[in-house]
Amino acid sequence: MAAASRSISSDRGSKRHLRAGDTSDASTRSGLWSAARSRDSVFADIVGHSRALDLLARAVTHGPAHAYLFSGPASVGKRSIAELFARTLDCSDRRADGSACGGCRSCRLAASGGHPDIRLIDRSFGADERRSRPPKEIPIEAVRSIQRDASLSPSMGPWKVYVIDGADHLSGPGADALLKLLEEPPSPVIIILVCVDAGTLPATVVSRCQMARFGPVRVDDIERFLVARHGIAFDQAATLARLADGAPGMALALSTGRPGAKAPPSGIAEAVELDAASLVDRLRSAEKIAADHIRDRARTEERLRWLSLWWRDVLFACCGCRELIVNVDRATALDARAATISIADARDALRAIDETLAQINDNVQTRLALELLMMRLPPAA
Repeated sequence: MAAASRSISSDRGSKRHLRAGDTSDASTRSGLWSAARSRDSVFADIVGHSRALDLLARAVTHGPAHAYLFSGPASVGKRSIAELFARTLDCSDRRADGSACGGCRSCRLAASGGHPDIRLIDRSFGADERRSRPPKEIPIEAVRSIQRDASLSPSMGPWKVYVIDGADHLSGPGADALLKLLEEPPSPVIIILVCVDAGTLPATVVSRCQMARFGPVRVDDIERFLVARHGIAFDQAATLARLADGAPGMALALSTGRPGAKAPPSGIAEAVELDAASLVDRLRSAEKIAADHIRDRARTEERLRWLSLWWRDVLFACCGCRELIVNVDRATALDARAATISIADARDALRAIDETLAQINDNVQTRLALELLMMRLPPAA
């Protein structure tokens, strides 16, 4: 069996707390400026999400709520921010700017994944490591393990922090058990729920959490993030940023990971080859992708994202919106493909890819989903 949960890494800061101050206009302006300064310090390595980070930076300074709900699209950084927030709260020697010190015992343990007071729980809780897919739900046993652990005092820091990633996958009984914990949380406990759609959670659970909403990150912000922090060449970063649909995590997953790499990712070449293939060859590709999926689920999503980018560019070529095309170096091929299909065909192809991505994420049989996709895509020219 896999470990029931794992600890989160750390970065943290001093235990000094400041007073909220008065409510005058000058104080309010000063408070907003201070929050922005604190956010830039505590979450300096995070791209985008200024409103949510302001909320969390104030919590670091003035004290956190007992429960938070991080809601927003996948791969925009919700889980990473939840982990950093937890680490910062439990750091034993926070810096003057509120950021984690990175060197105290709490930070070191969290960085190694061994902090006793910070736990991450997701759908892999209690799952057999030999399974190729995670379970569809977070079971009630996961919440019960939190209940048992939360009744104990923190081992090191001031807080016990539980991050439930994929909270929208909680089982019905699990959500009910979580509600009981949220109604009467032990004083040193903080629960952070991370989900894509808060509307899938019971309203009673949502109402007991402080909401932090996360949205897509601006394309130019992702570009700068990829270039400045990951050494990716600007042209490649621009392509990845557009493909990522506002998700820095997706942009990183799609990147080659080679600092300064100047060659464009091969994913688009594979997508073009697939579009030009016969149905028989497409079905062979579906079989191969499904086999690879057992070993590397992220690679499947990457391939489909590149295919989506190709068809998005084809759609823009069909509509005459050339300024929106990402793969400008393939303008001739895009124009040729656009001449063979209608706008509706390109739109239907994009819809088919999006639906296939959703089906695979919902653990629908991968090979079947991919074979159906190959049959739904417009035939080769």
